[in-house]
Amino acid sequence: MHKTRYKPVTGNEKVWPATDIFFKNQNAKTPIVINRGGAGSSKSHSLAQLIASRLVNETGKKILILRKSLPSLKLSVLLLFNEILSQSGILPHIAIEKVSLNYRYNGNLLHFGSLDDPEKMKSTEWNYIWMEETT
Repeated sequence: MHKTRYKPVTGNEKVWPATDIFFKNQNAKTPIVINRGGAGSSKSHSLAQLIASRLVNETGKKILILRKSLPSLKLSVLLLFNEILSQSGILPHIAIEKVSLNYRYNGNLLHFGSLDDPEKMKSTEWNYIWMEETT
């Protein structure tokens, strides 16, 4: 397990543990990265770390996290993401709009959504998109 650094707006630089997959995703040279692997291979955890890192360290970004249905998103990715933000001490500093599932921090917007109706996502622009369990 390696370490990555982040500097929240609210304080001094901090360090959190990060996986090898986190760094492979972070250092990818292509606009599309596909993570494949079995259960427990840290795909989701590493992507949640990466998105959390970008949410904290960058400004003015629009980030979209998707899964096929909203109930499955809430039971998986949303819980994992909140856990990572909580462990890092950032969660209390994020403005969360629970109804729309928007997180705002440091001039960034992160939105959790579903693909049950792809028409919802037309004509939108995002800097980063994480699509969980795409088949």
